[in-house]
Amino acid sequence: MHEAGIRVRATDIRACQLPPWLPFACDDIFSPDLSCYAGADVLYAVRPAEEMIPPLIALAERLDCDLVVYHLGFESYGTGGTVIDCGVPLHCYYRRGQNPSKSVD
Repeated sequence: MHEAGIRVRATDIRACQLPPWLPFACDDIFSPDLSCYAGADVLYAVRPAEEMIPPLIALAERLDCDLVVYHLGFESYGTGGTVIDCGVPLHCYYRRGQNPSKSVD
């Protein structure tokens, strides 16, 4: 995505060693700092624990952006969301515009 000119940012609860071109912020999904996600169009989570999915969905709703999750193996949450098969199964748990009455502070 970066090579295609798309702005990418990464967050994790622990500091990570990442390439210098990748902006990074420490954040806790259970108490997210909304400034870390300002302007996001998509939240993409790689192998989050099952208990992280509800707060990820809540954050996507608050930001009104898509939430796409790559699970480990055959894991999923609830009904599994909408499955996107692009060589690996991705699960979309929230689509932008799903809740148009929601406002972001």
